[in-house]
Amino acid sequence: HECELMVHTVACNWNCSDLFKNKIKSETDRDKCLKIVKQYAENKWPDSIHSCMDSARPFYSMKHELNLYDGMIIYNDRIVIPEILIPEMLERIHASHQGRSR
Repeated sequence: HECELMVHTVACNWNCSDLFKNKIKSETDRDKCLKIVKQYAENKWPDSIHSCMDSARPFYSMKHELNLYDGMIIYNDRIVIPEILIPEMLERIHASHQGRSR
């Protein structure tokens, strides 16, 4: 329960609209790799990386840091962004920093 509380606390601090969160959820389910990672995280990861589906192997070494929250894959305190949404996410990040000086 302590872990669930921690995940919930982190999730409350994500600066992300509900619309974009829903987009992340639906694209996670469409993404071939993340769909498998999500299944492993929900059920059980294979005992060895060699038993793991090829597309999910890059995530094997971080399997203990991966969790699911509200249909999204979470790595530590960050949302795993489906590949198709990465350009949009980068655009959002850059747009939020425009006009700021270091």
